Amino acid sequence: MDPHRRQVGVYLAEMINNNFDAGEQIKAIRKSIERTESYIVAITFLAYLVTGIVLLSLVCYVCARNSNIKQQRLKQHRLNACNRIVEA
Repeated sequence: MDPHRRQVGVYLAEMINNNFDAGEQIKAIRKSIERTESYIVAITFLAYLVTGIVLLSLVCYVCARNSNIKQQRLKQHRLNACNRIVEA
């Protein structure tokens, strides 16, 4: 018998002698996988949430900037009109 098979056989015999419960181990592994999947879903949700907040902030910034530019143009237009009236 090759050494690898013998080592596996010894390991299996030890598990049987120690009343190893494979069902419990499998349940623990499944719970771990489910927990990991839950974490992945939560992290993905948070990533989408952060991305949405960043995009919304960017839209608000652009709108505020455009509004400010329009206000500055109107103010400059009024000042120019006043200057023309004063000069006339």
